[in-house]
Amino acid sequence: MTTRTRTAVINASILPKMIGTANMTEAAVREAGISAPLMIMRGDGGVMDVQEMRRRPVVTMLSGPAASVAGALMYLRVSDGIYFEVGGTSTNIGVIRNGRPTIKHARVGGHDTYVNSLDVRVIGIAGGSMVRLRGNEVFDVGPRSAHIAGLHYATFAAAEEIVDPRVELFRPKEGDPDDYVAIRSANGERYAITNTCAANILGYTKPGWHAHGNAESARKAIAPLAQRLGLSVEDTARRILEKASAKVIPVVEDLVREYKLDRDQAVLVGEGGGAAALIPFVAERMALEFKISQDAEVISSIGVALALVRETVERVIPNATPEDLQRIYDADVVRWRQVIADAKISQQ
Repeated sequence: MTTRTRTAVINASILPKMIGTANMTEAAVREAGISAPLMIMRGDGGVMDVQEMRRRPVVTMLSGPAASVAGALMYLRVSDGIYFEVGGTSTNIGVIRNGRPTIKHARVGGHDTYVNSLDVRVIGIAGGSMVRLRGNEVFDVGPRSAHIAGLHYATFAAAEEIVDPRVELFRPKEGDPDDYVAIRSANGERYAITNTCAANILGYTKPGWHAHGNAESARKAIAPLAQRLGLSVEDTARRILEKASAKVIPVVEDLVREYKLDRDQAVLVGEGGGAAALIPFVAERMALEFKISQDAEVISSIGVALALVRETVERVIPNATPEDLQRIYDADVVRWRQVIADAKISQQ
């Protein structure tokens, strides 16, 4: 009963905001002249109509990673593996088992709910995570990102824009520690040194991958930091990725043990725009194979378009008889036949 109550409270708490989002989205779709039913992604990998989302927005939790996995499985024939959705600020990590993502009841703030969703672990490290410096050591990477700080990645700048760079320490947000690294160029512009910058310096990115940038720009930006650390530019870049991967690898190891994955068969699947900033290095350190999804930066949108309609119906019937179960089944069949018929009519 406690778990059910908690689930209801979460649903009620997000209901006003989600209804507003649903109304705004539906209005935009209709104004665009689209009459097809508006379907919303669920956290368990299916989709539901917008009316159902207005009633139970809680089932959309973790729908982003669910969409990514759906898209990736279209491109990659992966039976067992660990998938990563790597953005700019955070990374979602989960398991593909027997060609399907693993699903559990979602946990919120360490508490169980009755919401089916992908079993996803979220960590505060990603492609845009910034370097932190204490003394003459790389103390940490993240959790703040260049996006949060409003800075450009150094590797995505033109090399000629980075002139006489120098290290500055700053607070991305009020209340943050003042040990995050920015690089100030002679033209006054500031740039962030990120995992993506380090990956480009060390050659882990490839042309065509979203994280692939200008390695020369990244080298010029990291040079003053390397000098301060007493390291080469390449060793500094490796130090950054080692700090970042130290947050990722324990999560992967836990999932391998929990789901009893065969390390000889397990593949790391990289999704999201920042995938190439972390996955190749992590795979190298763990001696595992990896793949970066085709169209990784827009894989969530592809996954939503491919998802199937899914519905979960719960009934509480004390001392249920076979006849009770049959009546529930018959009623749901009639309901979904009507939903499908309405969808066909709206598409004509």
